Amino acid sequence: MNDLSDEELLAELGVDVETKRAASHTGRQERVIAGFEDIVNFVKEDGRPPMHGEDRDIFERLLTP
Repeated sequence: MNDLSDEELLAELGVDVETKRAASHTGRQERVIAGFEDIVNFVKEDGRPPMHGEDRDIFERLLTP
């Protein structure tokens, strides 16, 4: 019997194992970051910050404080 480690055995079989890294942010922090990214993308696409108003798109209004 061969005393290969799990990693060595998988390598012999040609299996690539991707290790997951631990989450560095909480769920709330991820949502805040995603919100800022949405605002930045809006400004890049529209050339202005999102504004609130009944005549504005619902998605734009969701980006305003």
